[in-house]
Amino acid sequence: MMPLYDFRCVDGHKFERMVKLADFEVTQLCSCLMPATRVISAPMFSVEQVGYTCPVTGKYIGSKKAHEENLRQQDCRVFEPGEKELAQKRIAEQEAAFEKSVDQTVEKNFWSMPSDKREKIANELESGVDLAIERK
Repeated sequence: MMPLYDFRCVDGHKFERMVKLADFEVTQLCSCLMPATRVISAPMFSVEQVGYTCPVTGKYIGSKKAHEENLRQQDCRVFEPGEKELAQKRIAEQEAAFEKSVDQTVEKNFWSMPSDKREKIANELESGVDLAIERK
């Protein structure tokens, strides 16, 4: 594997080139045919930030290796692009369908009650009793 070097010619053009170690001292020419010198630059690398708490176990996952091991142990996988949004949309649709079903059931049960019970509920609501649906 040959190392990659950054160069700048005397006209100021910058370029990269792979150069054999045996040719390290050979003057490199730019595409404008002017001689170039090596430029010292920081190597490019990326650090993958994992660092999260597993939603299944509550355990902190702090490295890529721990992430991969955790996925294997929990029989999980990483979402594909767009999959998380699709899952959230599906959950929202299911919630809306459930809410509609609850509303229909309440409506049906309310109208199947005797008129005196319906009147009592109406009076309670008019007098300020608050109604809240609580799911458990």
